[in-house]
Order: sequence, then C-alpha cells, then structure tokens
Amino acid sequence: MSYLNRTLPHTNAFGTVDISSATSVHDALSLSGMDWKVDSRPIFDVTGKKFPNYVANVRQDTDELLGIVTDRYRIVQNEEAFEFVNNLSSEGFEFESAGVFKGGRSTWLMGHLPEETILGDDIANNLVFVNSHDGSSGVKVMMTPVRVICYNMLNLALRRANRSWSTKHTTSIYSKLEEAQHTLGLAQKYMDELKIEADRLANITITDNEIEAIFDKMFPVDPAKDSARKIRNVSTLKDGFIKCYDESDIRKFKGTVYGAINAMADLVDHKAPARVTANYYENNWNRLINGHSMLDTFYRLAS
Repeated sequence: MSYLNRTLPHTNAFGTVDISSATSVHDALSLSGMDWKVDSRPIFDVTGKKFPNYVANVRQDTDELLGIVTDRYRIVQNEEAFEFVNNLSSEGFEFESAGVFKGGRSTWLMGHLPEETILGDDIANNLVFVNSHDGSSGVKVMMTPVRVICYNMLNLALRRANRSWSTKHTTSIYSKLEEAQHTLGLAQKYMDELKIEADRLANITITDNEIEAIFDKMFPVDPAKDSARKIRNVSTLKDGFIKCYDESDIRKFKGTVYGAINAMADLVDHKAPARVTANYYENNWNRLINGHSMLDTFYRLAS
C-alpha cells in the first residue's frame, strides 16, 4: 500500500486555496476566487417552450449550470451563506483553506478554533462550512478534528454529540451572532465528547484476531465465488491497515480500540488510490468531511 504524504493536510491533495491570511469571509472568498454570484434562469425545451415550476442555477462568471431547482428555491450567495462565520473570530477562529465541489455546485471554507489536547496529542479543532447551489442542502457545518502529528481525521460518529449540522439562512446581525454561538456550542460539545470517547476507547483492549474478525465482517470474501481481484483488494486493505497500525505515532496506542480506530483513520485518509480519476481527491475530501463510511463502520464494530 502506498501513502499520500502523511505530513500534509488533506486539502493539499487537490487544487484548494490557502486563505489563512483572511480576516473575514469577504477576504476568504476574494482570496479563493469564490466571490462569484449565482443566477436563477428559466429553462426552455428545444422548441422554445418554457418549463414551468423549474429554473436553472447558473454561475454568473462561467455560465456553468450548477443545478435544476424549483422556482421556489431561494439562492443564497456564498458571502451571505458564510457571513455568520465572521462572528467566530472573537473565539479565536482562523481561516485556513477553501474550494469548490463539481465546479461550484457546492463551495466550502475551512478554519480552526484553538487546538485541543486528547491523550497527549495536539488536535486541530477544524470546522468545514459548506454551501450548495444545486438544491442538495443548505449551509452545513462539519467537525473535522485532526491529530496534528499525522493528519488523521477523527470525525467519529459520536453517540452524544453531532459531528455535522445545518445552519439557518439569516439576514439580521443578531441572528448571525446567534448562529455563530450555536455553532460554537455544538463544536465544543463535540470536542468534549471526543475527549471522553477517546479515553474510553484507549482503555478497551483489542486483539489482532478481533481486528481480523471486524475486517471479515466489513469485507467478506468467498474464495470459491469471489474474483481474484476482489480477494487481492481485500488483502491489500488488510496489509495497509497493518502498516498504519505500526506507524510510530499510532503504535503507542496499539492493542487498544483507540489505536485500531486511528489506524483505520490513517488508512482512509492517506492511502493512495490504485487509479487516480479526474475527481478522486475532490470526491475523497467530500467523503472525509462528511464521515468516511469505512471509518464509521469500523468504529461501530470495534467499540
């Protein structure tokens, strides 16, 4: 198994923009080139007949189609969507990076609150804010805490704290301040629960045989029916996990569920793909910030 660079943030793997010098959402959007607007335009068939009840959301700067939505859909421009983030600066929030998904169907900003410490490791308290223009969702906030030493993302699906939530489209200054305070409260609750959960997991032992059994549940293989390619791919995943489990920063937790979960986080975060498609890194980043299914499943089965 080959790695992407474990010493670099996940966003370095594809064309995102450094916005760390930004002091406001307006600056962040200008630096990232995401200060474009979205128009709502009517849709016509080949005969010139207008389709009723639906419109096209289109980027003004490129005329790129972002999505087909009902005529009741309200466009929320990027600056309006993220404006409440300005109110996080008094709590130490700093901008970090930004980018787009699928040409602008969704836009995202990432920044961080002050670092936390979990089991002796520095944890970057990262948040990602996403706005969509294709009708798929409103503005979302996602917790993406990362072990600084290895850039493993630990956005676990905790039972007692949300790792993501939607925000309201607000217009008043008071409402934006409320939304920022709501976000801070949920972010802190998540980090507090992550500390508790990490301590619990670090005190649960797990054997190599138990890990093997989890992999067998996640990736069942029937040598009599499955292709040689599938068998080889599962074997490669297992070998990759073992390599991650033996990394020096994870080895200190080896034999515990916390160590095994960190190894799986390492695997899904940094494993280089067998085949790099045009949108692989962008799609993988989207999977990571929303909660990677492999990590979620492993966490559920191991804990």
